[in-house]
Amino acid sequence: MKKLLVVAIFSMAGCFAYAADISGIKDKANSGDSEAQYNLAVRYAKGDGVKKNPSEMIKWYKKAAQQGHIKAQFELGLLYYFGNAVERDLSEAVKLWRKAAEQGYDEAQYNLGVCYENGNGVKPDYNEAFKWYKKAADQKHPSSINALGLCYITGRGVNKNLQKAVEYFMAAAELGYAESMFNVGISYDNGNGVKKDEKEAAKWYMKSAENGYLKGQYVMGMCYENGSGVEQNFAEAAKWYAIVAKEGVPAAVKKLLGLANKNVAEAQYELSVCYNRGLGVKMDTAEALKWLKKSAEQGYAEAQFSLGLNYYTGRTVERNWAEAVKWYRKAAEQGNMQAQQNLGVCYYKGRGVKENPAEAVKWWRKAAEQGSLESMYNLGIYYYENKDIKGNLKEAMKWWRKLAERDDAEAQFKMGMCYMESGKDGVNLSEAIRWFGKAAEQGVVVVGEAMVQVLKGDAVFQHMGSTYAGAAQLESVAIAVSAASAVLSPAVAECDAVPEGHSADGARCALGVQIPAVIAVVVGHASVKYISHAAGELCGKAVCVFHGCLVAVVACGAVENGIVGGPLGNVGVGGVHPADL
Repeated sequence: MKKLLVVAIFSMAGCFAYAADISGIKDKANSGDSEAQYNLAVRYAKGDGVKKNPSEMIKWYKKAAQQGHIKAQFELGLLYYFGNAVERDLSEAVKLWRKAAEQGYDEAQYNLGVCYENGNGVKPDYNEAFKWYKKAADQKHPSSINALGLCYITGRGVNKNLQKAVEYFMAAAELGYAESMFNVGISYDNGNGVKKDEKEAAKWYMKSAENGYLKGQYVMGMCYENGSGVEQNFAEAAKWYAIVAKEGVPAAVKKLLGLANKNVAEAQYELSVCYNRGLGVKMDTAEALKWLKKSAEQGYAEAQFSLGLNYYTGRTVERNWAEAVKWYRKAAEQGNMQAQQNLGVCYYKGRGVKENPAEAVKWWRKAAEQGSLESMYNLGIYYYENKDIKGNLKEAMKWWRKLAERDDAEAQFKMGMCYMESGKDGVNLSEAIRWFGKAAEQGVVVVGEAMVQVLKGDAVFQHMGSTYAGAAQLESVAIAVSAASAVLSPAVAECDAVPEGHSADGARCALGVQIPAVIAVVVGHASVKYISHAAGELCGKAVCVFHGCLVAVVACGAVENGIVGGPLGNVGVGGVHPADL
């Protein structure tokens, strides 16, 4: 039985800008614009700009469908077919898909073909099924091309023709359709429409397996187990069976058990995973541990690491750090990255082995060189904690930078802290702010703690804080900076671009003008009126001499981007202007 091509009902939602004016869409929809009606239905389905509302979704899908909107007809058909937000009605689904199919929509044509073949909502009619599959196939619709191949295999709706079937399977396979790749494999395996060829069959099974087709993955396990079309390899067989077993297929677990009883270490390990997680078999931690030990004792590194982890955490055995170290070491010496990372932790913390930071660094470096993110972070920690030794701060930054550039928020924060201690003059405030800003954008609240140090080092800000916000509020002000991090980088860049001779303290320039304007609003201090007015003054003057540098249109950007609330003409006036400080 063929399955319906289930296309996500909301698949088009991403095509519409989130910032689109919902009221404008509603106006168009109410005036009878079918595209707007469809878009509005999608909005109600997703909760995009409006509250999710299934009733409104159905209402607008229907209005658009009645006007012949193809996607509305198709997606409303899906709702009726599966009974989502409406009472299930297969005949109504068929009716809607027919309308879309008659307009040439290939997905609707395929689904209509499936309904005719299986008798869903209509009387079974193989000729009608073939007709609609053919219409969609002519548009290079992979599922429909594959369906035509199956029709030629079974003789449903067309005269049986095995050679023709293979042609269609090949055509869909070339479009990347994994099921058709598998069907080509079956054709070669059985000699259906082509000369029997086990190697060619295995080749196509592998293609389907690598493209995620579950049946192909299972059959590849059988090929490797039996040496059919490939060289016999029990380890490879276990690999493919394990992939299928993790999808909860009992037959694959039985295959693993058979290999495990043949002392195949890889199968023993994968079987332990199945018992441990209840995949395709009833969960049994004792059975899982039994097979894990058997695998580890045979020298399988992944099992050795896993057994070490069990001893380290005490999850399925009594906690024993010395035993954990023993198994970690065995796996680590075979190059297991995770074991190397964890062995490093054991040496660093003195768990199960005498504390030895040098050994910890050795194993972390081995793991980091293999791509362990945890080890990169730990190396950064070690070198930063020993930053008084020449070259160590640089080494810490080297490892943290690798993580920071992958958008690791903690590493970005650490980079900011490092830059507070590096540079020609002992500090690189601009880079510190840049990395703090990146971390803050990901919600790292602790950035505020670092910003305290930045702000406390700024005499002008201290003056402003003590005068207008209260010295006791510096920390809360600093934490609020993290919420406004989106403006940090542009502000710093603006100041850095100031002509030579005026930019000695460009970063502080940004802190002194734009950041206070931002945080005043966020924190809600009484100084908000003063700051807003000051920003307005800057916009009016375009240039203001402040804290030893020229600031051009810095605060203006904050105002124009809605960071400082309210029209400039309506903000209060009072206090001292920046130029008076």
